[in-house]
Amino acid sequence: FQYEPGNQETDFYSFLGYQLKGGANYNLTRNHNVFVNAGYFTKAPIFDAVFQGFANVINEDAEVQKIMSFELGYGFRTNDFSANINVYHTRWMDRTLIESL
Repeated sequence: FQYEPGNQETDFYSFLGYQLKGGANYNLTRNHNVFVNAGYFTKAPIFDAVFQGFANVINEDAEVQKIMSFELGYGFRTNDFSANINVYHTRWMDRTLIESL
């Protein structure tokens, strides 16, 4: 790497994250069911967002990414066949985007 001796380490930096997920299923009949799942979780920013430009300087503006997701679905089951139809939606808040020049 391009670091001078004595500048090869950085301070420790932590991004606390968590997940909250839940769902429900309802059997309409023996062969048909509907279900819903939802989640809200956080994700640490990618490494390049914390240490930009190959420097050992911490980006103080780096934020924990927040993500909300939903799933809605229908299931069909028989002894010989099974199928699911799902619809998903994910919303990223504070998403890290990196551009290189």
